Amino acid sequence: IFAISLFGAYQVRPATLPLVVIAPVAGVLILRLGKTRSGRAAREPCVHGLKLAAVSALPLLVFCLLRLAVVGHFGLVSFGGYNLAGIAVEFLDSGAMQNEVPQDLRPLAQAIVAAREREGVAHAISEERVDFRAWRENYNLNVWKTTVPAAVGLYGDHPVEINRRIAELSRVLIGQNKRLYLLFVFANLEDGLGGLLKHGLALQLWGAAAFMFFLFRILLVAQGKAPFQGAMAKASPALQGFAAAAMLLALSSVLLVSLVEVNLGRYSTAAGVLLPSLASYWLFREARMLKAACRRGAQ
Repeated sequence: IFAISLFGAYQVRPATLPLVVIAPVAGVLILRLGKTRSGRAAREPCVHGLKLAAVSALPLLVFCLLRLAVVGHFGLVSFGGYNLAGIAVEFLDSGAMQNEVPQDLRPLAQAIVAAREREGVAHAISEERVDFRAWRENYNLNVWKTTVPAAVGLYGDHPVEINRRIAELSRVLIGQNKRLYLLFVFANLEDGLGGLLKHGLALQLWGAAAFMFFLFRILLVAQGKAPFQGAMAKASPALQGFAAAAMLLALSSVLLVSLVEVNLGRYSTAAGVLLPSLASYWLFREARMLKAACRRGAQ
């Protein structure tokens, strides 16, 4: 059941691919932190971790080998093809950059530039400044209105060949503009991390309610009516492992998306899918401690 659930998760949303690594780590963490009723540490966490790693990785390996046999590419999806072009083709705005493209890729680069001009795509990069906001807003236009139609015009309706050519051009452009690409990734990462809260309505609601209860409890502590307790005090090993997995998934998924795409809301929602559960736990824990503090104050 675990293997099927994990396989389904990264098939539906490839940005959850880090779960293949996170799940075994979280499992080992839970075992190492856990105690049996006799007080002894749980045994053989490494063996359990290896079993989880095998169950997590083998279905992915089989799928990637099947994909290699069918389309000639080893991987869950081609993160560096269509997706990366949305970022990379912005570097083609200067004539000098077009001349630095290898000869075999130059027709594609020129066709993309012509398509961008035809579609009226705003230039995000100039000699004077870099407009990261326009760069992100151009993303879908760069992929579906300019790059893909240009590639189809050159190579025909052959998605595998189109993806390969686009990936080659994108890697060349990024390799020649590493500094600007890294600056874009940092701006993209900031937007993605902010999107964890911005696009997570459940997280906003649970988090706001929990923080309000926390403030009430702190007010009681300040008045000497309740002792201070951390919101996560005496958390169970399972909860600690879940919390670690939730944070690792959120951070790693946002980073993965930031390298090849812009934050489109749904990516942040998927990356932060476990965070509302933590916020709800915090809320109910705060409510219990606030209730206990009120009872002590009434005595």
